[in-house]
Amino acid sequence: MTSAPPYRPPHRPWTGRLQFKLRTLLIAIAVIGVWLGIKLNAARQQHAAILGIRALGGWTYYDYQIANQKYLPTAQPWEPAWLLAIVGLDFFHDVVVGNMVYNDDLPTRVDNKLVTDEVKAYLPALGRLEELLLYDSQATDDCLRVVGQVRNLERIYMWDATKVTDVGVAHLRSLPRLKYIHLTKSQITDESLRIFATMPQLDGLCLEENSFTDKGLAQLKDLHRLQELYVGLGKTNITDASVDSLMGLTNLKMLDLQKTKVTPEAVEKLKAAIPGLKVWDP
Repeated sequence: MTSAPPYRPPHRPWTGRLQFKLRTLLIAIAVIGVWLGIKLNAARQQHAAILGIRALGGWTYYDYQIANQKYLPTAQPWEPAWLLAIVGLDFFHDVVVGNMVYNDDLPTRVDNKLVTDEVKAYLPALGRLEELLLYDSQATDDCLRVVGQVRNLERIYMWDATKVTDVGVAHLRSLPRLKYIHLTKSQITDESLRIFATMPQLDGLCLEENSFTDKGLAQLKDLHRLQELYVGLGKTNITDASVDSLMGLTNLKMLDLQKTKVTPEAVEKLKAAIPGLKVWDP
């Protein structure tokens, strides 16, 4: 009796494999299509925001125009012109600086005369914004409410911000990457210092021409990354009592105490505790 041939399972039909590969390809195409749609929509929104900021007298800078926090207005993108003509510059590059105050790229500085806070309408479209410059009524509590949604912001400058109060400052607490705050001649009080004390990433606070007390300044004692602190020139009640609370800020390099009640003896004591500290004396 002859033995039966060994069993060989039937080959899987090629049609099944082709169907699987085709399905995978279609899914990949769909995913890429969705990504392209999202990217193009974001680019259009950013471009519209740029035009809006320009209409308000402001200026914007793309990522390739900034190096080491210096503006390079003549820098050019790496993409070929024919590609930029098809999809646009905003598809490849993010706006990282918004300046509503001045432009000194030209031989003669140009200042923006419009002091409205309408820039807040365009900030949500600038999701990669790292630096924002505002002046006077461009900075308001309502504007800072929107600024608090720009999660990548690292530096904000607000000069003569007479419309800003502690309520507006509270919105900055939600920005995990915010390191430098310049806020002068505003309505903030010790309450804002308490808010800043909850932001351990801060390395600079320029708060000149505001009103603070020793109790408020003492709340900054745990900001160990702080390198610059300017609290002078305002209607402050800062005395020698504040010096002890600043002793632990060993990374401090610049301290402004102009027009405060701190004595020269207390300043020398502080300098001895923090070698290399430069103090703008009372």
